[in-house]
Amino acid sequence: MLPFLRIAASSPIAAHRALLCRVLASTRLDPRESDPDGFTPLWSEAAIAVTAARWAADDYDLLALDDEVWRCIGRHGRCELRIVDDGAELDRLTDCALQLALRFQRFDASTNPASATPFFQQILAAHEAMFDRRRPLVAADHDHALDTWRWVLRLEPHASLSLQLAALLHDVEGLMSEGEARAGNDATDYVTFKCAQAQAGARVVVNILESLHTPRPLIDRTRTLVAEHEAPPGGEPIEPATALLANADALSFFSLGAAGFARHFGLPHTARKVAHSVRRLDVEGHSWLARLKLPRTIRALVFEALAEESGSPSVPAREVPRESAFGAAPRP
Repeated sequence: MLPFLRIAASSPIAAHRALLCRVLASTRLDPRESDPDGFTPLWSEAAIAVTAARWAADDYDLLALDDEVWRCIGRHGRCELRIVDDGAELDRLTDCALQLALRFQRFDASTNPASATPFFQQILAAHEAMFDRRRPLVAADHDHALDTWRWVLRLEPHASLSLQLAALLHDVEGLMSEGEARAGNDATDYVTFKCAQAQAGARVVVNILESLHTPRPLIDRTRTLVAEHEAPPGGEPIEPATALLANADALSFFSLGAAGFARHFGLPHTARKVAHSVRRLDVEGHSWLARLKLPRTIRALVFEALAEESGSPSVPAREVPRESAFGAAPRP
């Protein structure tokens, strides 16, 4: 698993500190087991301060924060992200806590009863061994796989073992075909390309799970989920578990990957990826999308994708409204 990271809350006002702790506790797999004192600042030598007002700024550099976190881990073997109450409005304070927890949830290795087993730990170890994190695109794929798993558990705390395995392995085919470059950039039909990639990935998943002596019914169910997570065959209605995986996959792109994707692949391909990801979200997914920290460029592309879906004129980036089809727009 990834190195150890924790999030802490700091405020001179007891009520504000308690509020931050409640928000952070609500992001845990089982909020009832979260001790409010567990969010007390501890690691001064390995702490990165994140002020609520600065976090809310439109030009906040998420990728610079990611880099700072990894430098801190490189120096100290751990990192504490410390939310600092700098007098921001309470809603911005709580937004900061929630969005920061979501962006770094991949560092959380907690499990539910279905995955609290030695077998799943074996799966996690084998999964980690597949990724050479020295290669930037592969490291991003590893982060996305773990983050999609966390989104599955966030959306459904009682998620089955097959659904959790599918979340971890849904993009594993890309390790072989796209470790250095992304073929999707050149695809004329992006949806068809993604569906074909999911089908190929399902075949790879079977080989991986067979090598780990996984029971056949579990292999077959995981294969089906991976194969259909982009779109069910023949235009059939999507089943709930597959829809949940599609939500988790798309939400991980927005909460974690979008900023880096845009920087690496440029605006045209990012616009196509955003539109595809928006289309995959259901009502619950759109509700979560409205709560995420999105770079301004990504937010504008989301609005354009939503406007296209609804048949409305697209919204220029400089005129992003405060209210939209997916909720309140982030503040300028």
